[in-house]
Amino acid sequence: MDEIGYDNSLKSYLMGIFSLSGAYIRAGGGRFLYASLMCAMSNLLQVVSLFLPLKVLIIMSSSNSPFYFQYLTPYAEVETILTCLILAVPVIYIVYIVFSILYRQLLDTDFRKLKAEGMRSYFSKVNKAHVEKIHPKLSIALSEIFLVVITLVLMLFVNVYSAIVLLFFVMFNLFFLNKYIYGLKSDERRTKVSLDRKQIIEYLMSCNFMVIFFLLVLGVYYYSLNIFSAVLTLLIARMIFRSLARFSRQSFTLKELVLIFKYC
Repeated sequence: MDEIGYDNSLKSYLMGIFSLSGAYIRAGGGRFLYASLMCAMSNLLQVVSLFLPLKVLIIMSSSNSPFYFQYLTPYAEVETILTCLILAVPVIYIVYIVFSILYRQLLDTDFRKLKAEGMRSYFSKVNKAHVEKIHPKLSIALSEIFLVVITLVLMLFVNVYSAIVLLFFVMFNLFFLNKYIYGLKSDERRTKVSLDRKQIIEYLMSCNFMVIFFLLVLGVYYYSLNIFSAVLTLLIARMIFRSLARFSRQSFTLKELVLIFKYC
């Protein structure tokens, strides 16, 4: 892409995503935005639905209650609080499923409306096939951005240091992948063991996860890191790295299309 004068930087790519997303949002009356948010919240609730049962089991098997129970015990017994947490598990699962269904319905409706009404007014200078091809990919990419941002903001209230470390990993991986991986063709191989682009991303995310795991082990062993914070951070790290992997898989074709839209 550099050969034809495109700005190949990560900043340009992300700004292109936001700019093009704005065009789709205006064309569809906001359905594209709502669909992407629903997808992000669905993925976030999926992690919460996994963490909460683990949390309940740890509390039940431990003689010590979490520190924040002291703020709840004046209003309810410990058994009552545990019962509420147990009942919250199926509720979160149901909400997660509802958000997933709403995401698909909103995105499909937006695409049909776009083809019927919005194509000519907002994308008149661009090939119709490009507009249709980029629609689902852009929604997934935008939802992954929402997911990472929302998660990192929430992590600030749980553990500031963990949030900073995860932010560093996110930015490092994005810069690395944007510079070396997103532009590779499907038949290109890299490294001495001839890895393709999808393999590089999957193995890189796995390595990131293992580094976070060992950092948390050190934190729990040497610095008395709270076990609930450690488990939550580990699950969130896994979710963020999976989100980066999904974003990267879309970026193989999305990046070039976004830059075509930007410079057309």
